[in-house]
Amino acid sequence: MSIFRWMVLGVLFVAGLGFYRVDAADEVGQLVVCIASKGQFDHGTPADREGLSGLAAAVHKYGFPITYYLKPFAVEASKDDLKAWHSQYGDEVGWFSEGTGFRKATNELKSLQDLVTWHPIRTTGNTKYGPEWIKLYRDHGIESVWGRCYEQTFVDGITDRGCPPGFYYAEPDCFKAPNKGKGGVVSVPWLSNDLNLCFRTGWQPTFTFDINDTQDIDVSTPADSSFFEAELDEYQKQTRYNKVVPLVVQQELSEFQFTGADPYQTKWRKDGAVILDNLFKILKRRGIKVVTVSQAVDLYKQAYPERTPPTFAVFGNISNIPIIKTNTYFKLCTERFTKGTGPTINGYYACTRAGKIRSYYNPKGVSMYEQGKNLTYFDENGLLIYEEGNPLPIRITSYFNLPLHAYREKILPELSYWFDTDKDIPVATIKNEKTDKGRHVVVEVNSKQMLPYGVMLWGDYSGLSIPANAPRGTKVVGSDGLFIPIVLKRGVNTVDLTFRNCE
Repeated sequence: MSIFRWMVLGVLFVAGLGFYRVDAADEVGQLVVCIASKGQFDHGTPADREGLSGLAAAVHKYGFPITYYLKPFAVEASKDDLKAWHSQYGDEVGWFSEGTGFRKATNELKSLQDLVTWHPIRTTGNTKYGPEWIKLYRDHGIESVWGRCYEQTFVDGITDRGCPPGFYYAEPDCFKAPNKGKGGVVSVPWLSNDLNLCFRTGWQPTFTFDINDTQDIDVSTPADSSFFEAELDEYQKQTRYNKVVPLVVQQELSEFQFTGADPYQTKWRKDGAVILDNLFKILKRRGIKVVTVSQAVDLYKQAYPERTPPTFAVFGNISNIPIIKTNTYFKLCTERFTKGTGPTINGYYACTRAGKIRSYYNPKGVSMYEQGKNLTYFDENGLLIYEEGNPLPIRITSYFNLPLHAYREKILPELSYWFDTDKDIPVATIKNEKTDKGRHVVVEVNSKQMLPYGVMLWGDYSGLSIPANAPRGTKVVGSDGLFIPIVLKRGVNTVDLTFRNCE
């Protein structure tokens, strides 16, 4: 895009009147994919050696780089290969710090640094860590932490429900929330999800870019890659609203370990390898940029050098493609779950499972197949989710006044129908009037507490300019709607904005 076109379509002031616009219908961002994999916690398994070579061959076939999260013993066993792959394909070694006692952490990192002499160790993998770990990471040049699980409750002993999707600068006292200050380590998700279906079902390890998740619910097979085609369509759309859209593909080294596997495991893993290869073919055909985790973090930090930006994701509902529509592993329930595993709010569970059947809750009995688009929005104040046609949030996770030790296995405070806390979501009155020169919007909300909030006016507002006095994060979201975030204080809150037509 030429400099002149950027000046016309980019951010500019109109006639000195305090209005600016971003042409939200034009793609201004980029989708970047990173492929991440972790090794083992302990010695005594061939997965780190056999799995490493197998996954590397599968990825390098397409010229893509990988980020491996490894312990020193795994690097030592494959040091020459890892060094050669870095030289030829740009592969990166990260420190798999999970499972290491904090007192031993510095020594383990030093051992890894002594082995990996061809590049600095800039990223680490950990799903369970507190403020002392974040300080250690920052003190030793670690810029990102991979392993956060958006929407996950109790699976693998991980409950990160309430954290944002995508990348963000992590709060030093709680990695599940964005930092309200400047910079810090960048939190990188374990993998990327369908933000509509994972929200609707309450299940994280399902509609994801982990091949085995999709295998487990039969939405991807060696013969059918339509799920990934549709999912990539949704992710590519997000470049209209964000400068950098990261997408993490995850596959564990053990899934490429065939030695010693029983016949069922062998078939499962070989089928998974074919599904993964099909995904790589799609990435290659579409020309999607594939980088290491640290390279993706670099792009993110270049785009947003100081703080977590207002981040938008409008996901359509892809559940009606045949391979999902015929799925039999999800059961709609109209009663909240009082039996389950893991943390609760108000005594209710976010989801529950019996065998292969994953139950999900909707108070109106509307199945996931009948839902429309949704908007997932977050900034340093909170996570907000909206459903198509409804201007008010149906889910609020606040990052104000987080509870003590919120980084542990617990759900961050949430207002939503899953936990019978949606009754505490404030109701806004909205005046939305078209005028000769644009549109006049007044939002009034009476709140009992400080909360992140906002309204999503669904529809095509792409011809409007944003007034300079609008709250940070106000955006024309393509042709999907006009979003106005509001940080509510206790009492009556009023936002009065005049939007002008673009000239």
